[in-house]
Amino acid sequence: MNSIERILLIGVALILLTILTSLLGWHSHEMLLVAASLGAALVLSAALRLRLQTKTGKVTQAALLDVEARVTGIVESAMDAIITVDEQQRIVMFNTAA
Repeated sequence: MNSIERILLIGVALILLTILTSLLGWHSHEMLLVAASLGAALVLSAALRLRLQTKTGKVTQAALLDVEARVTGIVESAMDAIITVDEQQRIVMFNTAA
């Protein structure tokens, strides 16, 4: 469970606790208002963080695709043979000169 999921879970738990305490009449009206506000703030915070992570992920993915396209263009246009391998010595990429 990541930090956003934990924040979201705590916020939902506070909202549920607010509903339960109001049904049972355990706390004063002011305490219920504070708990509900805290829960709502945590849920909002988690939602905003999730949106930011999603947006950051999309920007990162676009940048990665751009870099991959540049590398492929350089490798394909080179007159010399280029062969790239990974950690297990498997061929990952090669150009027509290879």
